[in-house]
Amino acid sequence: MKKITVFYYDEFAEFEIVLALLLLRRTSAVTTVALEKRNYQSEELQWYCNENTLEDVDPSQIDLLLIPGGDSRAMFENMELKRFIDNVVRSGGKVASICGGSELLAALGFLDGRRCTGNTSGVFETDESYPYYEKALLVNDEYVVVDGPFITGQGQAYAEFAVEVARQMGNLADDADFADKLKWLKNIRDSETET
Repeated sequence: MKKITVFYYDEFAEFEIVLALLLLRRTSAVTTVALEKRNYQSEELQWYCNENTLEDVDPSQIDLLLIPGGDSRAMFENMELKRFIDNVVRSGGKVASICGGSELLAALGFLDGRRCTGNTSGVFETDESYPYYEKALLVNDEYVVVDGPFITGQGQAYAEFAVEVARQMGNLADDADFADKLKWLKNIRDSETET
């Protein structure tokens, strides 16, 4: 079983990661972590129980740290979180972030010199968040970008993000399996199977 840890914070966008968790559910053990041990309300107004603080979790045991989008600005200078993420990566784990989660990684310096994407539909010079990405190699024409241990996604591409995360975790057999899962998540039917 792969060990997946979801990072909660106030008003995180649950819809951006729920499909990834759906695709990983049979092969993974999922836990949560946050800066405080308390409940967190998502952007969709649902409440989530958090199990652990950063001190409670051994980052070397995490195969994938999943960071949802949302307004992550309050954590842009959090050195405890930066050390935690750094230890996940140094131990061979992957970090998957989407939308505001990618902005958090950029602000903490993890995307400097790396190919990445983020925000709702890419990061552009006119965006308020652009200064955090200035040292990154922005790729706005791809919905999801993988560079080393980092998987970054645009918020509108939560289905593509989910399938790429599943691929990176070894849950997909090949490119055909990738395409089939993406079609399934987007409810796209082959014309020959429609009646």
